[in-house]
Amino acid sequence: MTDLYGFRENDLNALKAVIEMALGIQMAAHESFYLGGDYYLAKLPDGIEISLQRNRDLRDAGPRYDDFPNIATLLFVSSPTNVNTLHGQLACIEGIRYLQRTTLTPDGKLSVERIESGWRT
Repeated sequence: MTDLYGFRENDLNALKAVIEMALGIQMAAHESFYLGGDYYLAKLPDGIEISLQRNRDLRDAGPRYDDFPNIATLLFVSSPTNVNTLHGQLACIEGIRYLQRTTLTPDGKLSVERIESGWRT
């Protein structure tokens, strides 16, 4: 299960600091052409992975997620069981938007539910 959040804010380092403080975690710097260049990743002991990435496709200079062209930065929260445990902490972050949830159905297909709710502006 993966929840996708977004920010209009483009400052990856500033968002990293805010997310780390809100969740009480440390995110490590990484680089990937496929993931839009520099990004941050945290792997928590309970299996949850949190990834902060730019919404850009370095191949064509457009957004990687065309459905969210006004979102500059993406936050992925993935868990083998339940990502709901972090909702409350994330809801306190200024400028965050809850965009979508992706789950694997019992028959092995991906299900994407668009949310697009703004918690804090």
